[in-house]
Amino acid sequence: MSYDAVHLPSQAVGQARLHDPDVNRESALIALGAGVTFDGATGYVSYDQDSNAPPRDKTLVLLRQLGQRPEAVVACGAYRPGASSRETGPPCAR
Repeated sequence: MSYDAVHLPSQAVGQARLHDPDVNRESALIALGAGVTFDGATGYVSYDQDSNAPPRDKTLVLLRQLGQRPEAVVACGAYRPGASSRETGPPCAR
């Protein structure tokens, strides 16, 4: 999640740089407000225009280590760009 949190403003700066190589805080915020999407470490990240909320349908998998192998305890969310958790299965299925 830390990777995605740092990558989000990095993507906004990259988009702002396409329009002006001298990126400043204002131009990065404008790019962020226009929307940023990317495939991150935790799956597809979509920061919608004028939204300050966390991504909806973020994939979440909780694992429990049992000896030499992990076991999925809970899996929720959407697994593909543009998909909702309603399409990928029941929320928080065990």
